[in-house]
Amino acid sequence: MTKAELQSLLNLEKQENEKLKKEYEEAAKIATMYADLNARLKEEIACYEYYFEHREKVVHCKDCKHDGMLICPISFIEKQTLQFINHSPDFFCGKGELKE
Repeated sequence: MTKAELQSLLNLEKQENEKLKKEYEEAAKIATMYADLNARLKEEIACYEYYFEHREKVVHCKDCKHDGMLICPISFIEKQTLQFINHSPDFFCGKGELKE
C-alpha cells in the first residue's frame, strides 16, 4: 500500500469518526432534553399530588360555623338591619369554615 492510499484511508476514518461524533453529540443532546423534561414532569406531578392531598374540602352552609351569625360572609347590612341571603343548606362560599 502506498503512502497516498494510507492517507486516503486515514481521511475516510477521520470522516467516519467525525460523523459518529456528531451522531453521539445529537443523541446526548436529546437524552439531556428528555432528562430535563422528565424532571419537570415529576415536579408537576409532585405539585398535583400535594394539592390533592392537602386541598381543603368544600364547607356547605349547614356545616359552617358562620351560618346565621353576624360574621357570615354572605350576610350584609341594608337599611340598618342585618340581612342574610336566602340560601339552601347545601350552598357554600369560599370563606366557609367547619363548625368545631
